[in-house]
Amino acid sequence: MRLRALLIVLLVATLLPLSGCIRFWREMNEMSAALSALDAMFGGGDGIYGAGEDYPAYYVSWHDAQEFIVALSRHLDATNQDGVSVRLPSEAEWEYACRAGTTTIFYWGDSWDENDKYTWYKNGLFQTYPVGGKLPNAYGLYDMIGNVYEWCQDWHAAYPDEPQTDPTGPETGVCRILRGGGLWSDGRPTSTHRWHLLPDRRTVLAGFRVAASIGATCGEEEGEAFTPPDELTLMLPGDVALALVRIPGGTFMMGRDMEERKADEQESTAKLKTHESSRYEVTISSGKDNGQETVVLYENESPPHEVTISNDFYMGMYEVTQQQWLAVMGAWPDKEPKCRNKEGEHE
Repeated sequence: MRLRALLIVLLVATLLPLSGCIRFWREMNEMSAALSALDAMFGGGDGIYGAGEDYPAYYVSWHDAQEFIVALSRHLDATNQDGVSVRLPSEAEWEYACRAGTTTIFYWGDSWDENDKYTWYKNGLFQTYPVGGKLPNAYGLYDMIGNVYEWCQDWHAAYPDEPQTDPTGPETGVCRILRGGGLWSDGRPTSTHRWHLLPDRRTVLAGFRVAASIGATCGEEEGEAFTPPDELTLMLPGDVALALVRIPGGTFMMGRDMEERKADEQESTAKLKTHESSRYEVTISSGKDNGQETVVLYENESPPHEVTISNDFYMGMYEVTQQQWLAVMGAWPDKEPKCRNKEGEHE
């Protein structure tokens, strides 16, 4: 662990000037303290976050997700499910799939009032819920907002100004991107909501879903061009299924003008100011909490920029579940998911 910390220090020092290093470590310390406080608040590190076959896998880092991808790839090759290349989605693919052709703040519209139909987000207890329990977006993807944040392949960086085609983020970095908003986040998660963490960080807030591509082949028997199916089911060890949905390629506007962020919040007044870093601070005064101001930090979702996804790809219909994780990996990398009783059901 000390060696890993030293390597991170050296990398940050190489990539950033002194002022950037200081700012980075301040933000990392604040983030780590916040995550530790949540663990302490909800169970002293042994919290009750949801456990069961259909609950999302969490306490998995970006590196853990990569190990899952490698193990899944080997299984697919060994079981003649060839032609399918699995991976984490790029951040651009994730947002494109989340939006599902919409240009609204959320994939169901511009009103947060409808969120309870689509999301598990601050729904009473601080816990995850079984995947697929809410309505999907127009592409048939469930829980794209809420339940757990989802790791993406990309390193964290500010958005470019110019149009992009199949962007995959910078070649190097310090933190990896997460998208979707988890069971808890500052403010309300939108289709453009971003977060970043060190790639070895495990938290109850973070899980992932699988993306995939399939080769354009010809039918061996009939010699006709292969037509990709709208849905694809991968069979994991123990006959556990992992369902994916085909996402058609296309062009969309990625990101959002941060000045519009104020409209997302229920509070009547909000002041937005730019940070030196890639985040924005929203200071909200609404008469709540005895008139005290609440400061919320958002990732910078601007500038909006045109992105083209050249080819169709597949996206997991659901976040990777605990059953799917154990089917592929056999054990948890660190903490096991926790539940309210031995049967794995919430009371």
